[in-house]
This record gives sequence, structure tokens and C-alpha cells, in this order.
Amino acid sequence: PFSSVSLSFMLSALATLGIVLFMPLFNNLVNSLTQSIPSLILDPLLMTLASLVLVTPLCIATFSQVSLIAPLANVVATPFASLLCCLGMIMLLVSPIPVVGDVLFAACMVLAQVFIEVCHVLAQVPFASIPSTGNLYVLMAISSGCALLLWVFWPRTIKGSVVVSVMALFAVVMGFSFMGGHANRIIMLDVGQGDAILIQSEGKNVLVDTSNQDTLLLAGLA
Repeated sequence: PFSSVSLSFMLSALATLGIVLFMPLFNNLVNSLTQSIPSLILDPLLMTLASLVLVTPLCIATFSQVSLIAPLANVVATPFASLLCCLGMIMLLVSPIPVVGDVLFAACMVLAQVFIEVCHVLAQVPFASIPSTGNLYVLMAISSGCALLLWVFWPRTIKGSVVVSVMALFAVVMGFSFMGGHANRIIMLDVGQGDAILIQSEGKNVLVDTSNQDTLLLAGLA
């Protein structure tokens, strides 16, 4: 019963529900625009976007950040995950055979290590994630409302100009969100116990101490 309220279970359940509900809609949108994108790239991309519809509010409230690189990361991760699952199943079947099992185990370890390094590189991309904060219940209500509107008003044929306009608006909003960050400021973050002092000057940031409350620190930075 404790698993039903665990963070990992909620993230998995919401992501799966988002994929089931919204991936057909996103497929419809893309197919109305173009059919030239390979499914190896398109499917993980659309799956990520569909899962984020319901997962994003929980991520914001819990981690105080939103991943911008998640769609690209999932496209990169898909072949690794497929190979690791296949090798793992084969290794399980042949594990009683000493030499063959050891060789497959070593291959899995090498592939997993490469996968970890790729994820590490992706995480270092500038603005791989952006800080954000908000109340979980308010965010979930907004997300649920948007999800309902997607289903009710989703147009079956969308012109490319509409998509371009939406993307342009998103770019403008993102541009404004990164403006005004070069002021000289000293900010005392409310982290409950201990110090977390953020110094900002000429576009640079220095954090003095981190306290012992990770969640409050991330929320304060957001």
C-alpha cells in the first residue's frame, strides 16, 4: 500500500496515463503536418511530450525545475533501453552457462556505462532544465484543465502557420524569462535551518552554503 503514494509510482502512473490519453492526439497533429520524420525519432519524442502533460506539475512541485532536454534525451535513450532490456533477458536465460553469462554481463555493464555517460553529457547542456516553482494542487488543476481542453477542442487538422505561431510565442516568452538577470543582488533564501545566500553579479551566481533542506533550497533557487 505504501507504493501507491510513493513519488516514483505517481510519476510512472501519471506518465503512463498521459501517454495513453495524449499520444494519439499528438500523432494526429504530426501526421497532419508531415510524415517524413522517422518513427525511431518521432515515437520517443511524442511519448515524452504526452507524458509531460500530467507529470510536469508534480515535477515542478517536487524538484522545482522543468526539464527542457527530456524529449531529446528520450530519443537518445530509446535504443540504449531496448538493447539493455534484450541483453538482460538473454543474460538471464544463459546465466547458468559460466563463460557466456559472464561475457553478456560484461557487455551489459559496458553498454550501461556508455548510457550513463551520454545522460551525463545531456544534463550538462545549458538550460537542460529551468527553475520553476508552484503549488502542487493548483498546478494539477491547471494541468487537468488543459488536458480536458486538449481532448475537447483538439482540431483534427492543424495548419502549419498555427504551429509556427505557437512556437514563436513560446520563444518570446522564454526570451523574456531570461532577461533582467544581470542585476547585482544578494538574496537570503528561506531554507528553514542554516544559510543559503545567493550572490548575483554581472550574470554570475555564487551560492554560499546550501542548508540541509534540498527541497527548500531548490524551491528558493527557483
